[in-house]
Amino acid sequence: MISQKQQNIIDSAISEYKSNGVCVVKGLLDTNEIELLQKEASRLWSDQKDLNSLNLRVGTRKDLDGKDVLERLDPVVDISKIFSDLNEDERILKLAEIALGEKVMVMKEKLIYKWPGSSGYGAHRDGAYFKVSENAPESNEILSIIIALDKVDAENGATKFYPTLRFKELASPAEEARDIDDAEIEGEPFLMPELNPGDIVLFDGNMPHSSDFNKSQRTRRIYIITYAFNKYTNCREDYYASRHKEMSKERGLGTE
Repeated sequence: MISQKQQNIIDSAISEYKSNGVCVVKGLLDTNEIELLQKEASRLWSDQKDLNSLNLRVGTRKDLDGKDVLERLDPVVDISKIFSDLNEDERILKLAEIALGEKVMVMKEKLIYKWPGSSGYGAHRDGAYFKVSENAPESNEILSIIIALDKVDAENGATKFYPTLRFKELASPAEEARDIDDAEIEGEPFLMPELNPGDIVLFDGNMPHSSDFNKSQRTRRIYIITYAFNKYTNCREDYYASRHKEMSKERGLGTE
């Protein structure tokens, strides 16, 4: 049951979200819940039997030396009841449903560990990556929720959001049509929320965002849940089928 204090937190956050397409929510998760999520994230990584690039659950990035680093688990709910329950938590669902104005379903989720030295993500909009078919949700029908598991700041690669570019048409680099060319965000104002464990960020599928290298000696673990209008009943299945096909091809595992 959502308390009046939690409802007030949600209402205040949604007001900011409606204005900017991004907002920070503090105080929805308590200390015990945060500690449980942190321990579960550590367990999941250590329990992976096939922790290598052949495992399509495991994502890779580059480190400061240009070498591949294993840095995320995606999906998560089939290996963790704790994170599966979090996806359906009444407070989180209410945030998503009020923000989108519709009943929602979980389209995807991932745990990003961002070890020291790991690279960030180039500028992009989530909607471009989730449009895997004609029947996929549109960008304004998608909402992502970041839950910080560690302290997040500029040193360890906090996410930058560009609200003023939210509805602007932006050029893509030649190598990836789903990304945003660096020249488009250069000099533009951005928000880079510093987060404590348990803090939450909401942003929609139109929001350009990026992150830098983790230049600290600390991990920057975040859990991201992406919700979509629940009328897209096959969006999760379609997304992961497309993702795994693309990853298999990229990693030389065939296209199936």
